[in-house]
Amino acid sequence: MLYMPYKRKKYHHGDTHLKKQWRTKRRKRDLDEINEDMKVENAQKLLNQEVDLDKPGFAQFYCIHCARYFIDDHALKDHFKTKVHKRRLKALELEPYTIEESERAAGKGSFEPAKKRKIETQPIDELEKNVALRGIPLNVKSLKRMWDFQEGVRANRNQLEDKRFELAKAIKDLMSRGTDDVEVEKLKILAQKVKREIKVVTSSLWDLENKVMPKLLSLPNVLHTRTPLKTEKILHTYLDIPQGKQALSHVDIGNSLGILKVIGPLCYFLKNEGVKFELGLVQYLANYLRSKGFVQFSNPDFVKSLVVEGCGFDHEDPMMSFILKRDNSDDVDENNPNRLHLTGGASITPFCSYFAKHVLKDPLPVKLFASGRSYSPSALQINGSLVKSCQASAVQLFVALSNCPNVEDTMFDDLLADLINAYENLGYHFKVSYVPPSKMSSWECLRASFQMYSLFSQSYVEVGNLSMCSDFVSKRLLMYYQNPDKRVDFMRFVTGTVLSVPKVLACVLEDPINLHDGKLMLPLPAERKKRESVDLKRKRTKR
Repeated sequence: MLYMPYKRKKYHHGDTHLKKQWRTKRRKRDLDEINEDMKVENAQKLLNQEVDLDKPGFAQFYCIHCARYFIDDHALKDHFKTKVHKRRLKALELEPYTIEESERAAGKGSFEPAKKRKIETQPIDELEKNVALRGIPLNVKSLKRMWDFQEGVRANRNQLEDKRFELAKAIKDLMSRGTDDVEVEKLKILAQKVKREIKVVTSSLWDLENKVMPKLLSLPNVLHTRTPLKTEKILHTYLDIPQGKQALSHVDIGNSLGILKVIGPLCYFLKNEGVKFELGLVQYLANYLRSKGFVQFSNPDFVKSLVVEGCGFDHEDPMMSFILKRDNSDDVDENNPNRLHLTGGASITPFCSYFAKHVLKDPLPVKLFASGRSYSPSALQINGSLVKSCQASAVQLFVALSNCPNVEDTMFDDLLADLINAYENLGYHFKVSYVPPSKMSSWECLRASFQMYSLFSQSYVEVGNLSMCSDFVSKRLLMYYQNPDKRVDFMRFVTGTVLSVPKVLACVLEDPINLHDGKLMLPLPAERKKRESVDLKRKRTKR
């Protein structure tokens, strides 16, 4: 029979010297040590530590206030929202005292009460910079003061609710003991007074929320580290830029070839080769995406105002989306969240509408795409243009991902490489670049723009894009996914307009190299071989 050695008792009376709090292996830093770490010269060293493979996150994600390392930036930001971190900030509000101050507190000398200091984990400097770079007319500091005031009113209401609960409990206890009715009546009068105060405070809180929340919803997404701050950053260029100047616009060229009729920004017609160009281009991209593991999705053309606002757009701005109204406008509430917006199936909003308030249980990533119409308001023009048309045939992709920044970055790079390959197969000159925040939507943290050159306007036109969103929209629309361990978290997604047919057609028509014998050369493999066999006036080389 095997006998095990006796394990000594360690945590009984008399063995306190062996208790865990006296061990130094797992000892955390004390508050006075953390106060020393919070000094500027020490904080900079701790926040910019050298890579240490033995520490979580290689010592690159450190919380000074809690003296803890985290595995990544996402885990660190989640820690900032926990009660553990907030309690530590509360404990650090009082400035550390010296020996002289402790002696004064004990009666030796004049006593000075300890002063509180304001500690912020996430300063608003970065948010102010983000808002300024995007050109959003918003005073962040004023908004923060409004938010703090609103939370103060909310805390006051919670205190009144607690007081009402205590009074109700006291009245119930007195009535159960058969106490004098006079005492009970006093408490009832006091409870009614508290109830009226709660009603007034709640009404004020609702008014504050109606003013503060719309402004909070207009705050933009956090910028990605790859996003250039002022000018575009070119990533890839295919073929040489077309040379020369085109005297005729694509509208005039299309009319002369009999493939295009533009009535205005709201309406245009494709005919003959123009129809083949549109159908062939959409079909090519659909087949290409299927070969990359995408599943075709059928989206509605209409979404509600709640979804439009959740995606970071102003649902009351008629230049953001087409708003459907009844013939009698008096019957429609201008702020009704159930109004319908015409956005088209080939846009981001129908995808978000499908996944909103929904827990995705399918294995990630989920790769979807939709082909169809895309509708976006444009300034009215006397002469129509395909570049500024309000409707377009387009292809939109949507990839749902787990809530991991590294996974999102990897998927974005893979999709970007796939789309570059798809564009190169068309044989047209284009470039890919990261755009600055001033050209990005509020929900985007990174945007890669696919641009083709217009010989008539002598400038580049964006014909497609790929955007990274992080979990900005998911938190607003409650878009969840289920982990393998059955835990629910907010999803991240990468989306983008793969290609807008009218804009591509406009750039193609303005380049004489794409016309042969008075006909438009189609961007299909067979037609491309035919085009390459034609004796061209200028020779292009691939960079």
